[in-house]
Amino acid sequence: MNNSSMYFNCLFCLAIISFNILALLPIKSRAELLQTDTNQSSNECFSLSGETDIDNSFKHYFQSSDYYEQGKLSEAVESRKIAIRLAPDYWLCELQRDRGLGEEEEGKRYYESGLNEYKAPNGDRKKGKTDLMSASKKFESIGNTECKNEVKSLLDSILKNPSPNNPKLKKPPSSKCSRR
Repeated sequence: MNNSSMYFNCLFCLAIISFNILALLPIKSRAELLQTDTNQSSNECFSLSGETDIDNSFKHYFQSSDYYEQGKLSEAVESRKIAIRLAPDYWLCELQRDRGLGEEEEGKRYYESGLNEYKAPNGDRKKGKTDLMSASKKFESIGNTECKNEVKSLLDSILKNPSPNNPKLKKPPSSKCSRR
């Protein structure tokens, strides 16, 4: 088997796996699909497919939720697959948007955990630094440079002044980088 056919087979397998994962996404209401967030709005996802394709896709998507409620799981999955085939770019965008929101939440959790662990009187400073580095990586992976830079600045300050009384540790995370 040559390299190009192996590459094609690998891409084909990834496409099938992605397609099946998309088919099992949790059912959302139309309102949830239309809601916007700070990462990437659903409106941006709508612009990736034609309006007719998305309307037909939604019909199948909501039909799949009816099947699901009736206990017809195989029909629900098939209907969901049809919905995805009609507007694949839209559904991939939604999947990436949902994943990004989860990554951002995890980054915020690591940031707060690391900060609290490091400045606690009996805290594990090594774990605190590790959590802060994990937060920085999470923010970087989703392109949130503002929070990544905030965490990096704190880490740099800790390297220069490792004391739990470091003035930077007294400052809470910015509202954009915090779960509060």
